[in-house]
Amino acid sequence: MDTRYQLIAVRSDADNAHRRKKPRAQVYTIAALVSAPGLAAPLWCTVRDLSEQGARLEFDRDARHPESPVELPKDVTVYFCPTETEVACRVTWQDGAHFGVEFDGKIRKSARRPH
Repeated sequence: MDTRYQLIAVRSDADNAHRRKKPRAQVYTIAALVSAPGLAAPLWCTVRDLSEQGARLEFDRDARHPESPVELPKDVTVYFCPTETEVACRVTWQDGAHFGVEFDGKIRKSARRPH
């Protein structure tokens, strides 16, 4: 069984004055799949930050093409492997290796089973 670790950074009140009201939780070792119409196959990634509104995800690099940037369509579905849940998302930014998504709805139980 995989072990999940959740790290929450605590900031001083001065640092939080201009930040979001609810903090993001830095999350590591949570596997996820990203799927969308037009993608040849779902893409594996790791959840790096997670909040109630969205997440920052990091693509797992293909050993044969470690420098290859990944481009995503605007609308994707993120499947969280450990909890077997998924959520429709809108991609808000991407840099080829990381991307930010905003949840379009609630995280729900999924019928998908990754192979």
